Amino acid sequence: MIAQGASFSGRERNCCFLNTHSSQFADVSAITGLDVPDDSRGLALVDWDHDGDLDLWLSNRTGPRVRFFRNDQDTANHYLALQLQGTKSNRDAIGARVEVYLKPSKSESPSVPLIQTLRAGESFLSQSSKWLHFGLGDHTLAERVVIRWPGSGTTTVLQNLPADRHYTIVEGQASAMALETSRDVHWSDEKQSVELIEEPTRAATRTVLMNRRPLSPVVYTNLEGIPEKPTQPPRATLINLWATWCGPCLEELRALADHDAELRQRGLNVIALSTDLLQEGAGHDVELQTDLVNRDALTQTMRAFDYPFTVGFADQQLIAALSTIHNQVYYAQRSLPLPCSFLLDAQGRVAAIYKGAVSAQQLMDDLALLEANTETIATRTRPFAGSRVLNVEELSPLVAAEAYREGGYLKEAQAEVERYLAEVMATHDLDQMSAALMGALRPTVAPEITQPLPSASSESDTLTKKSMTTVESQQAAIKTQLVKLREREQLRCYDLLARLAREQRDVAGELVARRKIVELAPQSVAACLALGRCYMQNRMPEEAIESFSHAIELDASARQAYLDLALVWQLQQRTDRAIEVYRQLLVRQPDEPEALNNLAWILATSSHDALRNGADALTLAQRLCDREGRRTPSTLSTLAAALAEYGDFDKAVTTLDEAIRLARTEGADDLAAKLVQRRELFLQHQPFRE
Repeated sequence: MIAQGASFSGRERNCCFLNTHSSQFADVSAITGLDVPDDSRGLALVDWDHDGDLDLWLSNRTGPRVRFFRNDQDTANHYLALQLQGTKSNRDAIGARVEVYLKPSKSESPSVPLIQTLRAGESFLSQSSKWLHFGLGDHTLAERVVIRWPGSGTTTVLQNLPADRHYTIVEGQASAMALETSRDVHWSDEKQSVELIEEPTRAATRTVLMNRRPLSPVVYTNLEGIPEKPTQPPRATLINLWATWCGPCLEELRALADHDAELRQRGLNVIALSTDLLQEGAGHDVELQTDLVNRDALTQTMRAFDYPFTVGFADQQLIAALSTIHNQVYYAQRSLPLPCSFLLDAQGRVAAIYKGAVSAQQLMDDLALLEANTETIATRTRPFAGSRVLNVEELSPLVAAEAYREGGYLKEAQAEVERYLAEVMATHDLDQMSAALMGALRPTVAPEITQPLPSASSESDTLTKKSMTTVESQQAAIKTQLVKLREREQLRCYDLLARLAREQRDVAGELVARRKIVELAPQSVAACLALGRCYMQNRMPEEAIESFSHAIELDASARQAYLDLALVWQLQQRTDRAIEVYRQLLVRQPDEPEALNNLAWILATSSHDALRNGADALTLAQRLCDREGRRTPSTLSTLAAALAEYGDFDKAVTTLDEAIRLARTEGADDLAAKLVQRRELFLQHQPFRE
């Protein structure tokens, strides 16, 4: 729902409720000023200005990210603030329980103590001040303070602490230390002016991508009805979506046409694609006119506009590809508005998205950023001054491929993986390799790779023989890291290709990818298992047996490898070999439930007299029931078959009745019907045979 545009907070204002010490709370949201329309998350209480009342810090998911609410309520009430320090218990005294007793007046009964426990966190991902704050009302003295320290079992009792002070109390000391606190906290009522680089408006938004997304191979139709590719390297391209009925679209195109020469001089190719021919409900993902327009009439109308740009028609596939990029960038996934434009760099990657009309000057400014580094782009595109906390990392093409896959565009995802794989494998030079793998690099992997690589062929007189050796050593170390990283990226590529092939029911394609994975990671048990199952799907049992056996050689405790290998032998009618594999697994894992059940079933029901063993089957089935309980129809069915083979048909019938009841309770009517037929055999003192 959130991804489809629903609000995180449901557009609710914050609420604040007052404890009235009765059966109800009072809503004081508006009168306190806390009813701001923020999507608030964390809340922390603290006497920030040391005036004896609690102030409030609030964190929000949306802007403003942090709000401060200062408590300026003017009262004559008193307070007590305690800071605890553990010695035998934990130093922060988390878990300490504090009881504050106030002296009652003559007309009052003995007071109920004020009680607080020092906690390590409260609210969502928040922690209030570790100062425990007690409101004392009109009392000017805490008659007795009892502190029960956590873990150590010790208790501190303090008498007659004057109010309106901050105290530090150390575990094991008999007195509290009063602290001098200053209330001279300077508050500026002046609003800081922030110079915006770009004034945001509701009508148009601009998003410059720090991690550019490659656009999948798509085409549009020109006015002659011929398919064309929208990207024209080495030039940058602006794909502009518009419609003849859209007034802002026409105004935008006329404004861009006035600067056509400047845009071309800057290396920009504008492709204005009409969306008039798209139907609502035909699978598009853009807000369009619902009426169909005759193509010939529309072509004549577009020619009459006499735009200097390349003009054509957008189809569903192109809109789907652009929508996928849009949905990767924006969490809230809405239809594309009109007008809408995508700026592509010379490599065909989306560098910026404009929702609403974009000016020629903005395009020229953004064209200058296409060759800039990420630091420059970050500085030029953020709306206000500041410093960046996190490093900007290039996006791996595999992330884009995963996005295509999640969106259901499996062919596009496969094409993206294959393109990236070819690019990675075709590079051997250090600079080319680091450029190809830049999206996969992280500072923890090889931070020096992102810096300019030293050259070992420099003819500078200052480069000594020793420094040359150092440079060569550095290059060798970097290349080793890059080669390892390239192998990792290959594995990721083939894993994604295997999953894509499986989702497209391409068993042959999945087999090719699985073989490459095992070739790259021959010591991976998981890779061998996946390849073995793929062999089974391709009806290649001998290869599957070899793959599962290799997995067992790699890890003799690989439970699933034994189970898969035994299954292959059973499918090959080699029940004797399956029994052998199950027994091998049970030697290592005596209580493995699937092995117990399957082996007991074979020993109880095999059609080969030499393989059946009722006593062993009963022992295994009983062990399984003792371990798992008599909770599943299949387990009880195996036990019943073992009892029948052992000759105890009365218990076999009773056990099978129990299995039938469970099957019917679970809604497994087909299984229950099979068990009823088997019950008739047991009533006739005949065991069941496979």
